[in-house]
Amino acid sequence: MHCIMRNDIRISGSHASGLANHEYDISIVSLGSVQARTTVSPPGFTGSTLERASATVHKFLDSVSREKFRNLPSSAATPFTPLIFSLGGVMEQRTAQALHTWGEVLPPHSHRMLCIRLSLTLLRARVRNFDLWTH
Repeated sequence: MHCIMRNDIRISGSHASGLANHEYDISIVSLGSVQARTTVSPPGFTGSTLERASATVHKFLDSVSREKFRNLPSSAATPFTPLIFSLGGVMEQRTAQALHTWGEVLPPHSHRMLCIRLSLTLLRARVRNFDLWTH
């Protein structure tokens, strides 16, 4: 069986522009999922309750990102970055780095439109999640 991978964003660019060919897959995950709730703080982590919670959330988001890389088809040749968000908008580290880079290389209008599109995607995910809880 041939698996066709369809990512959400495909950039066809050049190294000179700062945006070489690259693919991105957007995933929005719930921190209420079993996987998220069973994630524990990184070993040896010390800090306040808030710092431990933040480290645990980021550890979970990183595990989602690693899973995306593990599921890449062996034939994938284009560089790939998963964009991982929680329903509340917390970003995985690579996601935050990608958005920062886009802000530096994209024209302001294009970057603004991209951020609006991502915001609407998060909003739709929140509505779907809320709708599941109300039925």
